[in-house]
Amino acid sequence: MSPELPRLPRVDRISDRSTFSRLRGPSAVRTKAGPLGFCYSPDTSADGLGVGFAIPRAVGNAVVRNRIRRRLRAIFAELGSAAGEPTLAPGALLVMVRPGAANVDFVGLRAAVYHALGSLAALPGEAAVPVDKRQSRDTGR
Repeated sequence: MSPELPRLPRVDRISDRSTFSRLRGPSAVRTKAGPLGFCYSPDTSADGLGVGFAIPRAVGNAVVRNRIRRRLRAIFAELGSAAGEPTLAPGALLVMVRPGAANVDFVGLRAAVYHALGSLAALPGEAAVPVDKRQSRDTGR
């Protein structure tokens, strides 16, 4: 039995610097699934989900990196065309690919994406904004 298909709002590309800086900020939610890392920043003013891919050279040569990028684009195109109400709020999502992804096939990448998006969609509204690391750190004073 395959996992339930997460539904996304309209999927676009991330192209502006401010979105990337928001994804690096403390309000972004981070998770990992298999060889992929995800950084999600909800944005109620957005009308879709902006998706960007970070694929470093350590993953492989240009052919390998482009193959992974094409596979990820196909997965997100499939998710963006799913019928029904979106299970993930509009915003920005950065997919960070780790070197192990070069050895994972399409089905494995899709399972990792489904797992991560399912965990991000399951977060309640208040839990989607993590506690600032400086506030949660025990200083011992």
